[in-house]
Amino acid sequence: MTEPLLLNHVFRVVDGETFAAARDSAWLRELFAPSELRTTRRPDWTYTGLYWYGTTTYLELFEEGAQGPPGASGMAFAIETPGATAAIAAAWRDTLGEAEHRLVVRPLGDEAVPWFHIANALPDHRGRLKLWSMEYHADFLASWHPAHTGARGITRAEILERYAALSAGPASPLLDDVVAVTLAVTPGERGFFERHAAAFAVETRDVGASRVLSNGDLTIGLSEADDGRHGVQEIVCRLRRAAGREVLRIGRSTITVDGDRLVWKFRDV
Repeated sequence: MTEPLLLNHVFRVVDGETFAAARDSAWLRELFAPSELRTTRRPDWTYTGLYWYGTTTYLELFEEGAQGPPGASGMAFAIETPGATAAIAAAWRDTLGEAEHRLVVRPLGDEAVPWFHIANALPDHRGRLKLWSMEYHADFLASWHPAHTGARGITRAEILERYAALSAGPASPLLDDVVAVTLAVTPGERGFFERHAAAFAVETRDVGASRVLSNGDLTIGLSEADDGRHGVQEIVCRLRRAAGREVLRIGRSTITVDGDRLVWKFRDV
């Protein structure tokens, strides 16, 4: 495949204390990024999460419950080539046995507008790890709050510009993009991830017992899960400008800022 491995967004389920601390953090709300606490209602699913929007990627936190226990995690791969979702779905059928490709709509008042094409294996998860791809619909930005930005394409940057315009947040946010994610996975979850990644153009290498996948702009590390480590362990973000050095405790997670780099580490015990 020639479609590059791109990140749309990553999510992590956390305990109630950590979710509340992130929701109430003035630093995350006033300095980090445009954000929202949003309940999304789709015909097939309703869920509530915290969202922080960057330039081309974003991150989500969910409280333990409907999305699973602490440590449950997910990653959406981005597709920015029009129509490429069909080829990705076909590749996943070959490597994972069964996959679907469908359109997701987004409510707008009493109506719904086309939102994105989704592809995913059936089932779309293995253990606590969920994976899928997203290709924004060509009519989404023309249909959903079109007066807020002039963008009309399907790229992540155009979509997130619209999301940010409709979200509360700092006038000059720090967050640029997620550039690295480390996941602690079981052997079954690791194979599930690698078969998904094989549908994209990506470089892989082994570093000790870990597998590292990279496309130049994004690095994903897969390490072994154990009783105290599962799912997203670390998210590394590039910041738009140097922001000094500080450490913030967000419930059972820790954010470390060092210049133009931010590392968010998670733990569940």
